[in-house]
Amino acid sequence: MTAAADPLTLPPPPPGAFRYAVIDLAAIPALRGKVPRLLSSVAEPLLARNLPAELLSVGPWLVDLAQAPDVAETLAMTGTRLPWGYYLISRVDLVSLRQALRKFNLAKLPDRKREVIFRYWDPRVLPTFLDHCTAAQRMRFLEWIDRVEFADGARRERADGGGEG
Repeated sequence: MTAAADPLTLPPPPPGAFRYAVIDLAAIPALRGKVPRLLSSVAEPLLARNLPAELLSVGPWLVDLAQAPDVAETLAMTGTRLPWGYYLISRVDLVSLRQALRKFNLAKLPDRKREVIFRYWDPRVLPTFLDHCTAAQRMRFLEWIDRVEFADGARRERADGGGEG
């Protein structure tokens, strides 16, 4: 078992990179009133911005942790008690990363014609997807992401082919 990933004790991201959190506010009530009120340069919803406030307050968000230390502290204190999300290391800005991730909000199942919501913001879903998808699907999802860091200490990296760190 690896040590829990704590954004306050993790090494800083490489030069030119950012540490973000993908947070499912439905799983972490302590941040529901805080994250949606952050400036758009600090936090962006991963669903449509024009949704009603009651939906945004329980939806998935992308947060720049360097600009939201109080959010980072709440996540560190929460640890693995709740499936709140995970950390991303990326060299792209918040808005660009949001746009890249939003492309995955809907997925077409192989045996169905309709699209379904792909809950990639759920830390119980993303590791399974990354470990079992095709190499092309993995590269497409991680195109703008250098590393995914889960609260339990597990990691997935774009360049390493999929091992835990």
